[in-house]
Amino acid sequence: MWKLFFLITFSLATTQAIRAQNIYQTLELAGHYQGLGMHETASKYYRRALFFGDDSIQKASYAKIAECLLLSENYSESIFFYGLAANTATSDSLKTEYTFMRVLAYILIDNDDYALQHLYTINFADSGYFFRKYHFYHGIISLNRNDIAESKQHFITSAADSLEIQHITNLYHDLKVHRPNPATAKTLSIIFPGAGQAYAGDIRGALNSFLLNAGLGTLAVYTALNYSFLEGATSIMPWLIRYYMGGFGHAQATAIQTQREKKQRLIREIILEKK
Repeated sequence: MWKLFFLITFSLATTQAIRAQNIYQTLELAGHYQGLGMHETASKYYRRALFFGDDSIQKASYAKIAECLLLSENYSESIFFYGLAANTATSDSLKTEYTFMRVLAYILIDNDDYALQHLYTINFADSGYFFRKYHFYHGIISLNRNDIAESKQHFITSAADSLEIQHITNLYHDLKVHRPNPATAKTLSIIFPGAGQAYAGDIRGALNSFLLNAGLGTLAVYTALNYSFLEGATSIMPWLIRYYMGGFGHAQATAIQTQREKKQRLIREIILEKK
């Protein structure tokens, strides 16, 4: 009887030891792949450790999985795991850091409303580091919402010294991120085909729009005068209207893309300054 008891106990202990060894080997393998930049593969091994590990391993795995998902551009799922990491964090500073990462992930999926909601939950009163980080993320969100003046103020507040403040001020002055205005580009092309594209910086598109609309307009008039107004209206005008409306839509889209590129450059320059 005692022999059977010791045999069962020894078997269970051996099984647990092998299981623990396998989990730590899995974590080592996950870390190896993460170090190589193979984040999707690393995520799979961290998930395996999460499934089979104990409570401490599970808590440690949440942030690792979230980081791998974020770096592999699986932003939506990374938000979920950063939430788990924040809820099980062993300190307030770690919880705050994970919440910031959730904010970043929301920004990357263009969900500025949720990013702002989570940003407002952060308590940064006792930390200069978190204070600056809060205003930096708030600056990005304001910039995405086209509130240029507010974004500038947040970025300046996030600055570490007067040199960084001056650099940010110069960037806003030089880049003129509020231009070109998409509404202005659209209006200009409605008034005069090609003007909106020229305003947005697309000179080639402006010339194409002007020449195409001018050519179709001339052809429509010629057809109406030499054949009939009805034939000119039915054969040429639909094409003219199509390209005319497409022109001011393209002007607006070009302005939006130019603004986006300027904003991205601004953020990159500010990040480089902070480094």
